[in-house]
Amino acid sequence: MKKIKGIVIVIICLILYCIPLWTIYNISKHETKEYEISKEKEFKEKAYGELEEPVRTTIEEYYEVSGVITSNTFRNVKLPSSSTDMINLSVNIEDEIYVGQKIGYLGNKEVYSSCNGIVKEIILEDEEPKLKVLAFENLVLKVITTKDIAQVLNGVLKDEEDNEYSVIRKSNQLVDGKQEVYLSIKINNNFKYGEEISNLKLYTGKKYEDVLAINKNCVYTKPGIEKKYVRICSELGEVIEERQVEVAYESDDVMCVTGVEEGEKCDSGYKFVINGDEFRFDDRAPDSSLEE
Repeated sequence: MKKIKGIVIVIICLILYCIPLWTIYNISKHETKEYEISKEKEFKEKAYGELEEPVRTTIEEYYEVSGVITSNTFRNVKLPSSSTDMINLSVNIEDEIYVGQKIGYLGNKEVYSSCNGIVKEIILEDEEPKLKVLAFENLVLKVITTKDIAQVLNGVLKDEEDNEYSVIRKSNQLVDGKQEVYLSIKINNNFKYGEEISNLKLYTGKKYEDVLAINKNCVYTKPGIEKKYVRICSELGEVIEERQVEVAYESDDVMCVTGVEEGEKCDSGYKFVINGDEFRFDDRAPDSSLEE
């Protein structure tokens, strides 16, 4: 009996000893689980910019270019000649001349210009001496743009006011990666030779109908990778996934894309972060930082 009593006492002591250990273990396990949940929540990445949704729309294809008004016409200003007198010119190459301007003498006789333009060549040692002049008539727009854009500028183009520009010719060479395109101007806008034209939108006439378009700030590339991506987010701005997309055409503001669906939310700020562009974090969408 004493032996049984001793065993019972030992068992009771063991139980009393293990209860605190078990309690500590359960508390520790619970706290660890709460910490892991808290940690997972804390590092749930959120959008850096406004959430944008792809929408179906019709987009007219256009390209924004800049250029300068120049001439595409040369005129020969014939000079009088004499077997006894030498002509004495008062103009030089690259000088501007205008109709009725005195440009020199033949003996005591004054010589006048018959056109407006810029002297490009003086030819005196010829049977018919003359000035070769780049005339200020039939002015054209010279656009210097990328090879890719030059390839799609063809035929008749229109600006935002429906004015027409016709492609006359394209340079056959690239200079610093750029190509020249010459366009006739079918409007009387009192353009002046040398006038600079900026941010001119030229519409090709091509339309992309019922396409899925998204704010182009949502689409980004990674350093050294040509593929394009978007970040899909929840309605709360939490990042769900990074997804690769294909871009068919892009304008100043939007891109026609495949790879996303209507109603999905895309981060419009991550592009600035990954590309290292200037980005004001106080302009981000609400709660766009890591959740605390």
